[in-house]
Amino acid sequence: MTFIFFIISLIGQIVWSSNFFIWDMYAFSLPVYVLLSIPIIFGIHFLFTVSKAGRIIFLCLLPTFFAPPFIYNAVSDDGKKDGVIKNYFMHYPEWEWAENTWYVVEYLTNPNKRTYKKVSEYAQKIFDVLPQDAHLWNSVGRADYPLRLYYKDIYNMRTDIRHHSLFSPLISHDEAASEAAKMKRCIENDMPVYIASLSFPERLVLDQLYILLDSNKDLKWVQSLPIETFIDSFPEFEFEKITLFEEEQIWIYRVVKKDST
Repeated sequence: MTFIFFIISLIGQIVWSSNFFIWDMYAFSLPVYVLLSIPIIFGIHFLFTVSKAGRIIFLCLLPTFFAPPFIYNAVSDDGKKDGVIKNYFMHYPEWEWAENTWYVVEYLTNPNKRTYKKVSEYAQKIFDVLPQDAHLWNSVGRADYPLRLYYKDIYNMRTDIRHHSLFSPLISHDEAASEAAKMKRCIENDMPVYIASLSFPERLVLDQLYILLDSNKDLKWVQSLPIETFIDSFPEFEFEKITLFEEEQIWIYRVVKKDST
């Protein structure tokens, strides 16, 4: 019974911690490491006490305990280039949810976060760029959680920013339409409006904004537009690209009236 409970717990934690790409998903995966350490400890104990041969096997396997940090670094570095590792991660549909905000391969393949400062660097850039009382549409798969729940709610940093949170896995067309209506009102009232990306799920909101501004267009037609055509044909508003980190290709957009630039 204990074994069954352990397996169910392990599977549950793995599914929960890998359900979609999110910048703090590493915190959700920590229980997986804890649960996996239990059979490893029992295995070590068994090898060390069963016989002399077991102790020899254990000593032969001991160097492998020191290999993972080097393997993690190598995989993380290799994943920054086009190749097998990057292509593997790009097959996940959630890849788009984090693109141009944080680098999925580097974050997920290397559990050593001791020197990882990308979250604080991104947040500081956002705070430097966004003017007073800005409205930011952002998804939980990008940077909504760190900016809203950590820096704003806990550290009270840039509490003037109005965060419009989009829950990537479950956002519906009705919710996207509601957010599009809010965005339209903000822009028409000359409020500074920013959006974290033009990809999913932010694209769902922009699709709804498109047909809100041009009711003659069909939603399916708008959704089928390539991103370049979508940007060029967007009615009344345009997207001003604001680069945060040029080398890493990380940026956000400001949504402005076409006659205001």
